[in-house]
Amino acid sequence: MRQAKLKSVNHNRFVAGGIIGTLVAGQIYPAVTGESWNRGIEERLSQPLGMVESLASVRALEGLVNVATPHENVGGRTVAVAYDNVDAVAPAAAVISNVKDMSRWMRLHLNGGVFEGRENVGADVAAECQTVQIPLAVSAFNAEHFDADGRVSGFTVSSYYKVDFTRVRDE
Repeated sequence: MRQAKLKSVNHNRFVAGGIIGTLVAGQIYPAVTGESWNRGIEERLSQPLGMVESLASVRALEGLVNVATPHENVGGRTVAVAYDNVDAVAPAAAVISNVKDMSRWMRLHLNGGVFEGRENVGADVAAECQTVQIPLAVSAFNAEHFDADGRVSGFTVSSYYKVDFTRVRDE
């Protein structure tokens, strides 16, 4: 953490770039609630959303057989490799899931904190989770035609504006 760089986004907000901001939130959570980050994710998000195949710890993979394995190119060959143990930075990197479970997470966000008719998080929390925290550099074309490119809580987002592509030059 000592080598992590902090990025000032604007004059009234100071945002930690990359992994450190989420890591800090993950340290605050147990101090406030008295429960671990992993337990909080499982009990407050995964279970209520029915994300039964999502895990909040790399260690939880031990002994499981139906799990995708990371691969790398080693000596010109693609080979299976072990998961990096990212549990120390779990709030920023350790949720392991699948498309079925992640679609539930996305539906929660797309519906303003409501999933299958039940409010799981307040609309204000859902809105804050979708507010750009770390702006991303964009091309001149994107700057002209899109808005709010950046990182939010776990996503990269950009707004889409209707563009007449018949009038757009290749930039």
